[in-house]
Amino acid sequence: MEHSTISRRYRVDRRIGEGGMAEVFLGHDLLLNRAVAIKALRPQFAKDATFLLRFEREAIAVAGFIHPNIIDIYDVGEEQGTPYIVMEYVEGETLKEIIEHEAPFSPDDVAALLEQVGAALDYAHERGLVHRDIKPQNILVDPHGLAKVVDFGIAIGVTDSQLTEVGTGIGTVQYISPEQANGLMATPASDIYSLGVVAYEMLTGELPFDAASAVAIALSHVQDEPVKPSAINSTLQAPIDSIVLRALDKDPTRRFSTAGSFAHAISEWPGYQAISRNTPPASRRSSHVSAPRTPVKKVNKHSAARAPVDGVGCWTRLIGSIGLTVIVAAIFLAARYTSLLDDITASGDVAPPRTTTTQTTQAAAAGSPTFGVFVPFEPTTLQTQVEVPDLRGLSLDEATNLVNSRGLLLNQGQPVFSDSVPAGAVAVQAPPSGSRLEQGFVVSVSPSNGSANVDLASLGLVGMGVEEAVQRLTSRGLTVA
Repeated sequence: MEHSTISRRYRVDRRIGEGGMAEVFLGHDLLLNRAVAIKALRPQFAKDATFLLRFEREAIAVAGFIHPNIIDIYDVGEEQGTPYIVMEYVEGETLKEIIEHEAPFSPDDVAALLEQVGAALDYAHERGLVHRDIKPQNILVDPHGLAKVVDFGIAIGVTDSQLTEVGTGIGTVQYISPEQANGLMATPASDIYSLGVVAYEMLTGELPFDAASAVAIALSHVQDEPVKPSAINSTLQAPIDSIVLRALDKDPTRRFSTAGSFAHAISEWPGYQAISRNTPPASRRSSHVSAPRTPVKKVNKHSAARAPVDGVGCWTRLIGSIGLTVIVAAIFLAARYTSLLDDITASGDVAPPRTTTTQTTQAAAAGSPTFGVFVPFEPTTLQTQVEVPDLRGLSLDEATNLVNSRGLLLNQGQPVFSDSVPAGAVAVQAPPSGSRLEQGFVVSVSPSNGSANVDLASLGLVGMGVEEAVQRLTSRGLTVA
């Protein structure tokens, strides 16, 4: 696709990112004379109905949205059998990068960022859509301090019945809610929990839960209580602890009712100082170093911003890694599972001020690329790929132990009828055995309910009372008319 023109309208200039299932290209809309980002499904997935569904969902999810803090989708199409999505190409930087370079931030700056992301999430929630993968890698901050939520690829409607049929999609393990880690339905409260993790990381420079394996992190979300933010960043006050820990409550009903109310709570803390929305932070408007408006003590680990190298810049730190991303498919009888595609970026409203040096700006001026679309995580965090074992015929305990031994997670879906697999054993799995997944991904299974065929003669109904006969028939899954 590179160096070609598709649909006689979009010139594909060069590849700027790639992930497990898709590639992203910088392009140009010849009709409207504007730069665009083009995400194209890899050829090996273009004929797979489940991947096509996931790719289509990404475009449909936000195509009708008009919100300043959500990515714009311009067009969808297919070129020589390859589906693609055309979206806005926006200069920017991921919140994850900003956190790595400059955290911890003051509550004021965190509130300013959360107000934008919260507005985007509330907009989506009001329209029945749950993002399910809120994380700093999916929040882009542009040079003017505007933020935008990206990558609705695993978003699903609040009432989507598939969520409870064979499994629930869950997002990146460091940011997933306890209910998602348990394989339960994701709700707007799940996005609020993930946003709480983002706030925690911004305030402290650390994640509330971290461990050597994705399984251990997921279990911590379910079982463990996070350390108070003020125990990590001593400049924080008790009200901030209470607000953030409420967003991180294990019980979804005890969290904030909306993402916006979470942001508002931080902005209403006693020491809050409103940020002018008319003037972007100076460090995002020029190459000069600027100090934070509210200085905070650095915590343990953060280094200065790194300069892009050899014209590749931040893309090299974003491309190609799925990392510790946990994506479970909503599959129906093994026909639905999804995987993480590349994140897409854009711009939004107000962002935390930075204390970085001039390296990034100078390198960009020297010719390193700006962002519009990217794939999450640094290449150095790429996890080992493992082969998915054949789970069919195994008990659920055996299947769980086997996938866990390979660093994978197991998600149990609704039982299915099978003439060849005994009741209780795994009848269907997705992805299939032999596939390769990064450690931390999820394998979904459906146990057998036994054969759908019933030998009526073996039920001994002759001479039986009507009530007893009906009970015996219904116990075998039959409907008596």
